[in-house]
Amino acid sequence: MEEQRFDYHRSVAPMLWVLAGISILELLLVHLLVSLLLNAAAAALLSLLTAAGVIWLGVAIAAMKRRPVLLDAERLVMRVGTFKSVTIPVSTIAGLRTEWDAQALKARTLLKLSLVAFPM
Repeated sequence: MEEQRFDYHRSVAPMLWVLAGISILELLLVHLLVSLLLNAAAAALLSLLTAAGVIWLGVAIAAMKRRPVLLDAERLVMRVGTFKSVTIPVSTIAGLRTEWDAQALKARTLLKLSLVAFPM
Protein backbone atom coordinates (compact mmCIF):
# COMPACT_ATOMS: atom_id res chain seq x y z
CA MET A 1 0.00 0.00 0.00
CA GLU A 2 1.37 3.36 -1.01
CA GLU A 3 1.52 6.07 1.64
CA GLN A 4 -1.56 8.29 1.63
CA ARG A 5 -1.62 11.91 2.84
CA PHE A 6 -4.68 13.49 4.41
CA ASP A 7 -4.46 17.25 4.54
CA TYR A 8 -6.43 18.81 7.39
CA HIS A 9 -5.03 22.33 7.20
CA ARG A 10 -7.71 23.44 4.72
CA SER A 11 -10.44 22.96 7.32
CA VAL A 12 -8.56 24.01 10.47
CA ALA A 13 -6.28 26.83 9.26
CA PRO A 14 -9.03 29.33 8.30
CA MET A 15 -10.45 29.27 11.83
CA LEU A 16 -6.99 29.70 13.32
CA TRP A 17 -6.23 32.61 10.95
CA VAL A 18 -9.41 34.28 12.25
CA LEU A 19 -8.06 33.79 15.77
CA ALA A 20 -4.77 35.38 14.68
CA GLY A 21 -6.66 38.33 13.15
CA ILE A 22 -8.64 38.84 16.35
CA SER A 23 -5.38 38.71 18.31
CA ILE A 24 -3.93 41.44 16.10
CA LEU A 25 -7.00 43.61 16.69
CA GLU A 26 -6.64 42.99 20.40
CA LEU A 27 -2.96 43.91 20.16
CA LEU A 28 -3.82 47.25 18.59
CA LEU A 29 -6.91 48.28 20.53
CA VAL A 30 -6.55 46.94 24.05
CA HIS A 31 -2.87 47.71 24.29
CA LEU A 32 -3.49 51.27 23.13
CA LEU A 33 -6.02 51.64 25.92
CA VAL A 34 -3.58 50.16 28.46
CA SER A 35 -0.95 52.61 27.27
CA LEU A 36 -3.28 55.59 27.58
CA LEU A 37 -4.98 54.64 30.84
CA LEU A 38 -2.32 52.79 32.81
CA ASN A 39 1.34 52.48 31.95
CA ALA A 40 3.20 52.70 28.64
CA ALA A 41 5.86 50.21 29.79
CA ALA A 42 3.23 47.63 30.77
CA ALA A 43 1.50 48.13 27.41
CA ALA A 44 4.80 47.64 25.57
CA LEU A 45 5.51 44.40 27.43
CA LEU A 46 1.96 43.20 26.82
CA SER A 47 2.31 44.07 23.12
CA LEU A 48 5.57 42.12 22.81
CA LEU A 49 4.03 39.06 24.44
CA THR A 50 0.95 39.23 22.22
CA ALA A 51 3.03 39.76 19.07
CA ALA A 52 5.16 36.74 19.97
CA GLY A 53 1.98 34.70 20.42
CA VAL A 54 0.59 35.80 17.06
CA ILE A 55 3.89 34.94 15.33
CA TRP A 56 3.97 31.55 17.08
CA LEU A 57 0.38 30.89 15.95
CA GLY A 58 1.27 31.78 12.35
CA VAL A 59 4.24 29.40 12.38
CA ALA A 60 2.06 26.66 13.91
CA ILE A 61 -0.61 27.11 11.21
CA ALA A 62 2.05 26.96 8.47
CA ALA A 63 3.43 23.72 9.94
CA MET A 64 0.07 22.00 9.50
CA LYS A 65 0.46 22.05 5.73
CA ARG A 66 3.88 20.38 5.97
CA ARG A 67 2.75 17.72 8.48
CA PRO A 68 -0.38 15.93 7.18
CA VAL A 69 -2.00 12.79 8.58
CA LEU A 70 -0.28 9.79 6.98
CA LEU A 71 -1.50 6.24 6.35
CA ASP A 72 0.46 3.34 4.89
CA ALA A 73 0.30 -0.45 5.20
CA GLU A 74 1.98 -0.44 8.62
CA ARG A 75 1.03 2.75 10.44
CA LEU A 76 -1.33 5.66 10.82
CA VAL A 77 0.33 8.91 11.89
CA MET A 78 -2.14 11.38 13.38
CA ARG A 79 -0.74 14.91 13.60
CA VAL A 80 -1.76 18.37 14.68
CA GLY A 81 1.02 20.50 13.17
CA THR A 82 3.97 20.45 15.54
CA PHE A 83 1.73 20.27 18.63
CA LYS A 84 1.16 16.53 18.72
CA SER A 85 2.01 13.45 16.66
CA VAL A 86 0.73 9.95 17.43
CA THR A 87 1.77 6.84 15.51
CA ILE A 88 -0.68 3.97 15.57
CA PRO A 89 0.17 0.55 14.11
CA VAL A 90 -2.52 -0.39 11.57
CA SER A 91 -2.72 -3.87 13.09
CA THR A 92 -4.06 -2.37 16.34
CA ILE A 93 -6.96 -0.51 14.69
CA ALA A 94 -10.14 -2.46 15.44
CA GLY A 95 -12.56 -0.44 13.36
CA LEU A 96 -14.08 2.92 12.53
CA ARG A 97 -16.55 4.64 14.82
CA THR A 98 -18.99 6.92 13.02
CA GLU A 99 -20.89 8.14 16.09
CA TRP A 100 -19.78 9.24 19.54
CA ASP A 101 -22.05 9.49 22.54
CA ALA A 102 -21.51 12.21 25.13
CA GLN A 103 -20.11 9.77 27.70
CA ALA A 104 -17.44 8.47 25.29
CA LEU A 105 -16.36 12.04 24.46
CA LYS A 106 -15.81 12.77 28.16
CA ALA A 107 -13.55 9.75 28.74
CA ARG A 108 -10.12 10.73 30.04
CA THR A 109 -8.54 8.04 27.87
CA LEU A 110 -9.82 9.62 24.65
CA LEU A 111 -7.13 11.49 22.70
CA LYS A 112 -8.67 14.60 21.13
CA LEU A 113 -6.55 16.07 18.35
CA SER A 114 -9.03 18.77 17.35
CA LEU A 115 -7.77 22.30 17.87
CA VAL A 116 -10.79 24.42 17.10
CA ALA A 117 -13.68 22.19 16.07
CA PHE A 118 -14.90 19.45 18.35
CA PRO A 119 -15.97 16.15 16.77
CA MET A 120 -19.67 15.48 17.21
